Amino acid sequence: MNLFCPKCGTTEGKFINGFCEKCYLQDHEIISMPKELELQKCPVCGKVKVFGKWEKPKPENIKKFIEAKAKVKEILEEKKEVFLSMREDGNFNVRVKVTGKIGSERIVVEDSAVLKFAKENCNSCNRIAGGYYEATIQVRWKKPENAKKRSRVLREINSALSMQKSTDSLAQIIKIEEKKNGFDARIGSNNAARLAVSRLKKKFGKKAVSSSTLVGLTRDGRKRMRFTYCFRF
Repeated sequence: MNLFCPKCGTTEGKFINGFCEKCYLQDHEIISMPKELELQKCPVCGKVKVFGKWEKPKPENIKKFIEAKAKVKEILEEKKEVFLSMREDGNFNVRVKVTGKIGSERIVVEDSAVLKFAKENCNSCNRIAGGYYEATIQVRWKKPENAKKRSRVLREINSALSMQKSTDSLAQIIKIEEKKNGFDARIGSNNAARLAVSRLKKKFGKKAVSSSTLVGLTRDGRKRMRFTYCFRF
């Protein structure tokens, strides 16, 4: 028995619930997605805010965000594929392809959108802009001639911090204060500062005198400490 589409009259091709595939898909919104998608992007460090969390802009994270925006109805055994192509303005053209079944027929539907980025400073960059820091590495010269080690000491600190920067945005020197017999390097992250301290100990064979100061409380009532590590050369 030949099937007959009551809308267009065709008897050829796939049929879904009594209609040809073309007419059925025209009358049923199988996939829907906003024509403009927006992600917040930090103009300082380049991280994007995905599902409320600031992350590096990896393709897999952005694709998960887009997949969540593409709503699919009626299709069983669905498989979503996201394709991105960069535009001249720095935004992305988005194409979402969904493969699956309606009844016994396997179908493919697509939708498209534009992914735009809105500028918004991430939490870490906001903190840094406000002068936030968790630790200070103090370097003091016992003799004036030891100051020639300054560039090497700073290089080792920066090297240790750069190794942490990919996972800790606060792993950087926020400010350097020159002192009469040395300098103070304010570090955004105490965890990163501790790794820099360990590196200095190994490289120069020196011990650090550490101390901490209570500077306030967090919103959930925990103590907020600031740490100091002092080296004498």
